[in-house]
Order: sequence, then C-alpha cells, then structure tokens
Amino acid sequence: MRLSKFFNYYPALLGVIIVTLVVYRLWVMVTSPYTLFADESYYFGWAQNLTSGYYSKPPMIAWLIALTTGICGDGEICIKLGALLIYPLTTIVIFLIGRTLYDDQIGFWSAVIFYTLPVVFVSSQIISTDVVLIFFWALTFYFFIRALQSNKNLFWYLAGVSAGMGLLSKYTMVIFLVSVLLYLWSSPEYRHQLARRGVYISMIISLVVFAPNIIWNIQHGFATVVHTGEISRLDQGLFHPENLVKFFSGQMLVFGIILFVFFILALTDLKQGRTDERMRMLALFSVPFLAVISLQAFLARAHLNWAAPAYVAASVMAVAYLLNRHRRVWLYASVALNVVLGLAVYHFDSLATAVGAELSALNDPYKRVRGWDELGLQVQKVYEKYPGVTLLGDDRKSLAQLIYYLRPHPFNAIMWNPRGVRRSQYDLVTDMNKKLGDDFIYITFNSDAGWVAPHFQSHRHLATIKVPIHKDFQLKYNMYYMRQFKGY
Repeated sequence: MRLSKFFNYYPALLGVIIVTLVVYRLWVMVTSPYTLFADESYYFGWAQNLTSGYYSKPPMIAWLIALTTGICGDGEICIKLGALLIYPLTTIVIFLIGRTLYDDQIGFWSAVIFYTLPVVFVSSQIISTDVVLIFFWALTFYFFIRALQSNKNLFWYLAGVSAGMGLLSKYTMVIFLVSVLLYLWSSPEYRHQLARRGVYISMIISLVVFAPNIIWNIQHGFATVVHTGEISRLDQGLFHPENLVKFFSGQMLVFGIILFVFFILALTDLKQGRTDERMRMLALFSVPFLAVISLQAFLARAHLNWAAPAYVAASVMAVAYLLNRHRRVWLYASVALNVVLGLAVYHFDSLATAVGAELSALNDPYKRVRGWDELGLQVQKVYEKYPGVTLLGDDRKSLAQLIYYLRPHPFNAIMWNPRGVRRSQYDLVTDMNKKLGDDFIYITFNSDAGWVAPHFQSHRHLATIKVPIHKDFQLKYNMYYMRQFKGY
C-alpha cells in the first residue's frame, strides 16, 4: 500500500528543501568575500532613525533592517538576514497558492521552482525592497484567492492588511489592484464581487495601513513620489526599443530560460482557449506586472528585477502547464538548470580561478562590492585623529559605505549640497547651513577639493586612500581637512 495514502510527504519534503537551502545560503553569506552593496549600507542608515517614509522608498526596508540588526547586531550578515529569512516564508505562501488552486503536487513544485529561481538565488543574499514586496504580493494573492473561494470577509480584511504592507514595501504593489480589477471584471464566476463590499473594504484597509507614508510624503513635499519619477527617467526622451529588448530577454535570466519558454506557451494556450479559469487568474496576476514594467523599459529604462513579483503567479502557471501535460522532465530540467546558475552566481570567484580567468572591471559583476571594508579601515586611521569633526561627502553611495565601514558609525555625516537639491535621504535630513564655522573631514573620489574649497576658510590635503581591486580598477579617495565653513 502506498505511503502517500497515509502521509502527505509534499509539505515535509518542501520543509527539508527550504531548511537545506537556508543553511547553504547562510554559509555562502558568512563565507562571502564581498562587502555590502551601497544601497544596503544606505538602508542601514535609514534603520537608525525609524519613520514612516524615506526619500526614495517606503519604510518597510528600514523597519526590517532595524528588526534584524536589533536582534543580532550591525554586522553584514545581520543587515542581510531579512532576505535570507523572508524568502522561505514567500515559498511557503506559494505552496499554499498552488495547493489551493490545484493540489499539493503543483503547490510543492511551484514552491520549489520559485525558491530556486535565479532571481531568488541572487536576491537571497541582498536585502532589498523586492524581498518584502514579493512576500506581501504573494500573501495578498493567497488571501484574495481564499476570499473568492470562501466568500468570507476575514480573507478580504487580511488581503487589505497585506496589500497595505506591500505598499509600505514598494509602490509597485499598486499594480496588484490592476490585476484584481481586471480579473473580477473579466470573470463570469466572480464578477459579482465588484458589487459586493468585500473588495472595497479590502481597498480601504490597505489605504489605512499605507496612510502613514502618505502623510509623511505630504509633510516632505512628496519626496518619494518625486524620486520615483526621477528614477524612471521619463524626462530624458521617450521610446527606447533597445531597452525593451534587453529587459524582456533578461527576464529569461530572472525566471530561467526553460521556465520562461513554458510560461509563454501557457499564455499561448490561454489565448487559444485551451486552459481553465485558474490559468486565466494566474495570467492576470503576472502579465499586467510584466506589461507595466516592460512599458517602463520601452519609455525609458527598467532594471531586470523590477518585474520579479510577476513570477509568483508565473511559477504556479508554468508548473501547472508542465504537470498537466505530463512534461515532468522539463520541470526537473528547469530546476536543475536554475540551481546550476545559482551555484555559479554564489561561487563566481572559485569558478573564475578554476578556469584561469583573470577578473577585471569588464568581467567582474561583483566589483562594486569589493574593497569597501579595507577602504573603511584605511580611512579610519586618518579620521580617528580628528575626534568630533563631522564627516562630509559628495556622493550618496560612497558616503553610505563609509558611514557603515567606519567605527563608530558616523551617522551625523553630511552630504555636500550647495544647490539645495534633494537627491538622497542625506539631503533631506542634513543641512550644512546649520554648520557655519564648523570644521569637516571631506572625503571625495574627485582629484581635488576645488569646488568645495571656496566655501571654507582654509583646507589641507590629509591623505589619498587607494584600494586595488583589479589591475584596471581600484577604489581611490582623497581626504581633506576643511576648516571653518563659510556657507554656500
């Protein structure tokens, strides 16, 4: 008699896979030779002053880092820990989505597919807004499905709370509402929900949860909204078909080549009317997100990871397509290929050494996260000779890295901003005009202090710090003692 009749092994097996990958990814994180990305250091700075909004993002990323660093300290692992721990939760939610729509088998493989996606392999090592957005997107989708199937208000309420938390993570969560309205409007079975109060109560709840960030933006001149418009680069000329081609072809790397092909085939079947209502739902919770970000790529630019939430539903859709057509071998092949790609990403340096490749600025994707710890140590030796003098920087990413890698962290550092233009959180919360007569330690990658010097009584060069990374790439910064600020 088959064991499966007495014991559903799919959840247990998924648990083993999740725990194994968490342990392995933690080991990779602990043994990694790379430093924090500049944005990770930047968000760490946000976490020191918790509020309901920040210059470029909603507050969830700062809240998460404050939680993890509050538990285990301010080490690199503790800053990144949220990514490592939240993806397993997202994976479990995807299992629940697949099981609710189909069965445990499809739920299991959907979860495995998602947890081994190339984008998840990479993102599990980096704390970013996408980590929390994808989780709340998946959770809201699950509650939405349960609300439709059970017709219970509780699930509408939970969906509203989750959607609000998603908006506090990243503003693209608003696309979820587009998918909801498209699906309900086009569904003969569930169109009546548009005349019921559940979906509207859910919207109201999400707005209430999101309200603190709205208030923060009102108080700060809609700083985050303005920044969102700036990074879209819509003011720098429209229509860039080459960017669309790069973005769309790059999605094969995000989702995996095999899976992306079968995702497209599943959409083709849907168009030809050969699939059911569940596949149509999954399509409407993946395609609109891809379409919006693709349009953004066409009009200006879009990073490959911006469309990652689309692959929550797409994972279930691709798995259902493959299993329902008895193409299990392609499912196994896609997981194997994605795992191989993930291992290559994690062990890039070892592979380069094994094949005798010399890393350079042209072929090293990790050049941005090398050497900052060493730079911090060298800067520390000079900076600690001037206790009480404020750190001054002119580049957001460099300043964020230096704030993190100097000890103690100089959280009172100031950004040079003579035009008063808001370009970062530093510009929002620091003001040189309140420091008239003060001295500063100015750190810059510029070759001299020429554009800053006229605003001080005097200045002198302290040191040139160099950290070689490759033969054609190095970190090089100059340090100056700037005496008595005269004003902008």
